[in-house]
This record gives sequence, structure tokens and C-alpha cells, in this order.
Amino acid sequence: MQNIQGIKFKLKTKEQWFCDVCSGVIETAKDGMLEWDSLISEEGMIDAKNFRIVHVRSIEGCKNNRSEEHLADGHLHWFTGPNGLNNLLSMYERYTFDPIEFNKIIRRIHVDFYEEGARLSQLAREDSYEIDPYDSGDINQDDLLWLIRKYGNENCILMILSPLSRQVLNKSTKVNLEGIFHGEAA
Repeated sequence: MQNIQGIKFKLKTKEQWFCDVCSGVIETAKDGMLEWDSLISEEGMIDAKNFRIVHVRSIEGCKNNRSEEHLADGHLHWFTGPNGLNNLLSMYERYTFDPIEFNKIIRRIHVDFYEEGARLSQLAREDSYEIDPYDSGDINQDDLLWLIRKYGNENCILMILSPLSRQVLNKSTKVNLEGIFHGEAA
């Protein structure tokens, strides 16, 4: 874990990611996939949507029950580093998609601290801070580090429980955490 100015990070920057299916840590780019739904539009264009970073199917504990009907994917390591950024940018030529959604994926893979900090921006908005108020993904480095420092510490546990909605639990909240982590949340 990195430690910049007293911040304890959960991820190694640009080496680890959160899985969009199980919320577990993808330990290396070789343990992950970039997936999206690829559909032919009425105009004959290839539409790409629902971009997600997920564990490879061989990782135990990640229930990868996504439909393969319109699934397109690539190994995450194909999209990391300078060649990976080039591969991502070339997708603008081959697909039509929501640029905000796609730019968030690029940021998750290539921008320092984005993967960890951006997940916490909703908490800042709930506390009336104006960080990424339009949910466009445009968060500068100072704000990403501030988000991690303020909301990513041990006083606040952030969980993305798929398919349950995000829940924030403070240490003082009396909840059976054991049950939540095993899918028994009410």
C-alpha cells in the first residue's frame, strides 16, 4: 500500500482495481478483464455500453453471471500502460458510445488515485461538497487525494454490494457485518 502524506491506500495505483461485479480487489491487470455490451444500432453502427472492469472468470469468489449474448471484452493488461491507452483511444474509431462513461473507464485504468478516490465522490456530494457535481468523472488529483484521506479511512467502511445499492456504515453503526459480507444484508 502506498502512503502519501499519511493516506493509507487500499489499492496500488494503476496496478490494482475494484471489480464491478464483486467489489473485490483485482490484484493485477492479468487478473482482470475490461468488458462491455456490443450491439448493432438501427443505423448499422456498433454501440458499446455498460463498460466494466471485472475479475477474469477463473478467479474464485467472483460470481461472474453476466450474459454473453452481446459481450465484448479484452484482458485488462491489453488496456494498461502507453500501448493500452492507445488501444482504448482507438475504440473511438470503431464504436459509438457515451463518452462520459468511456472516459471514466480510461480514468479508472490510467489516472493516479482515480479508481480509489472517484468511488468516494458520492459521499462528498452527500456532505455538500461540490466534487464532480455532474458525475462526469472529472476529478483532479488534489480532490482524489482529499476524498481518499477524508472518506477512505478506517472510520468509514464503503461497500459496493452487487446487486445491492451502496451502503455506508460507520464503526458506531450496530450492524452484523459478518452477515453483510456473506450476502445476508436486509
